Formats: sequence, C-alpha cells, structure tokens
Amino acid sequence: LLSLALDQSSLTYERAVPLGSYWVDFLVERKLYVEVDGSYHNREDCKARDKKKESLMDMPLVRLSTQRVATDLDSCVAEIKTLLSNL
Repeated sequence: LLSLALDQSSLTYERAVPLGSYWVDFLVERKLYVEVDGSYHNREDCKARDKKKESLMDMPLVRLSTQRVATDLDSCVAEIKTLLSNL
C-alpha cells in the first residue's frame, strides 16, 4: 500500500534497499529510511535485530505500523513529507 501511495505522491523512493546484511523497506528521496513494521517487531528477538540494523543507518528512520499504513495511509505519506522537509 505504501508503495502505491508513494507512486502517487511527488516523492521518489527505492524499495527493499540493502543495508549490510539487512534490508530496509524504503529509502525515500535518498534521505529517509522508512520501515513498515508488523506486530512481530514487538518481540525481543526482532527488537534486537532492528537495533543492529538501525546502528548501520546513516540517515534518519521512521517506523510505521502495518496497521497504520492500512488504515491511515494519507497521514503516513504526510508524515514522511514533513520529516523530509525538516532534513
């Protein structure tokens, strides 16, 4: 869903971007990492893996829940645009 909304916005993005031995869901405008996280990211093993991934990031990150993306897509895109405008 988010990729469709980004396609319709004025933002450029890459999907499934490699970062070390990890993958980031989106890199928007080559300035902001975006991760869309399901509830399994609340598990301790996922939290530890996410922390390791974040330590490799050289740009800001925003995490969006899959539930929010599914139910409030417009605000997700608006948040991404706001964050980008502040970089």
